[in-house]
Amino acid sequence: MLKAGRLRHRVTIEALTLTQDSTTGAVTESWTAFAANLPAEVAPVSVREFISARQIQAEVTTMILIRFLPGLRPDMRIVHGTKVYDPLGFLPDKDSNLEYITIPCKENVAESI
Repeated sequence: MLKAGRLRHRVTIEALTLTQDSTTGAVTESWTAFAANLPAEVAPVSVREFISARQIQAEVTTMILIRFLPGLRPDMRIVHGTKVYDPLGFLPDKDSNLEYITIPCKENVAESI
């Protein structure tokens, strides 16, 4: 059972949108909100976790926990404050697969706001 108190942060999940100009044909990339102001737990990966699974988590810097949300894709990004995170996968809860999702992420320093 996921306790609401753990979800004390707010994140926005964004999807990449491509728009083509009808006159020039130029393609413009922009990020649009897929789900905004979601309650979440945003936690840096501890050194112990990092060392114990270094082969798998070589790029993981942060773990984000949200309630179950259908439609998530790996080409999305997660914004928390001024930081932007790239999801490296979506791990559903082990009991029902429908209560919460753990998202291992790496911080996208180039795109931080």
